[in-house]
Amino acid sequence: MNLGLVKVVLWLASFGLLGGGVYAMVQHHQTAEARRLAGVTAEEQTRILDQKPPEEKKLPELPYEPVKNAFHTMNWTGKPPEVKVEVEAAPPPVQVKRHEPVDRLLQVLFIQQDTNDPDRSIGVVKYIGKLSGYQTRDQADGRVLAVGDVLPMAFDYWKLVRVDASEGLTFTCLRPGDFDQAPADETVKPPVPISGDIPLIGGNGVTEIRSPFPEVDAQTAAALGDAWPTETVRVGRGQYILGTTDAERLETEYLDILSTDVRHRTWRNPRTGAHEGIEVLEVRPGSVLSDFGVVAGDVIKSVNGHPVSSVNEAITFAKNNADYYEVWEVVVANAGKERTITVSTPPK
Repeated sequence: MNLGLVKVVLWLASFGLLGGGVYAMVQHHQTAEARRLAGVTAEEQTRILDQKPPEEKKLPELPYEPVKNAFHTMNWTGKPPEVKVEVEAAPPPVQVKRHEPVDRLLQVLFIQQDTNDPDRSIGVVKYIGKLSGYQTRDQADGRVLAVGDVLPMAFDYWKLVRVDASEGLTFTCLRPGDFDQAPADETVKPPVPISGDIPLIGGNGVTEIRSPFPEVDAQTAAALGDAWPTETVRVGRGQYILGTTDAERLETEYLDILSTDVRHRTWRNPRTGAHEGIEVLEVRPGSVLSDFGVVAGDVIKSVNGHPVSSVNEAITFAKNNADYYEVWEVVVANAGKERTITVSTPPK
């Protein structure tokens, strides 16, 4: 038999069965309805058939606030919640903005004043207090400040505006509005001069006397002749005559020499920890100090018998005693050995 014909016959039989089932269900429904209405009059049948479904009754809308109060106020436990008393927070403390006084930030070591051009005057300072950490080891003896310079770090509101050898360094505040009370100009005084007297221990205790004046020896006197040389001359081992040109430069430009010709720092005795000299770290070739035989590694211990532990002490002693001495003996140590450098200076 053809397979396609078999499929067609099966599909027709399925539709026939489906249609028969539907017809049987309709007939059963009509028969059941007829049985239900068999004992009912025509009027009742009409009333039943025309009867409308009852209207849907809607529940009345209840307000939400009572429900909210019942559950939230009673907190589902039947107990009212604890009443929280709001306490006003205390106002934050008023931050007082105060400036840092300049004399707590630096010390004046020495001053070079230019009376012809005040703006060229400079001062050497040492940072202290909150600026002490800014001081590097190689610059422990001081930093040069010129007119117009400002202090470093958070204290850059202080600007150097005046340099006076007798009064000191005067600073002005660049941002007075940063503080609750605008700071006035502040002046840091120069250091008190170091006495030229040398303490010597005698039988009755300590007495203050001036050390003996070094004298020009015969060899130096012979080299001098009738006229003082303009250039520095070496007359013997460790003995020098300071020329008038170098003497004038040392008198007026000693701070420039310290900043350009030599690097130095305070020398600390490794055994005692005390500051006992000025260590020379580097000397520029051809400079005045190199002409005197000063080399890196030298430690300057004393000047004319006066111990020095910083450049400030050495310069202050020299300036205070310039009218007393014409010969300067500088004791220098290096690698455990000491030597003396003798310098004869032009008479005033």
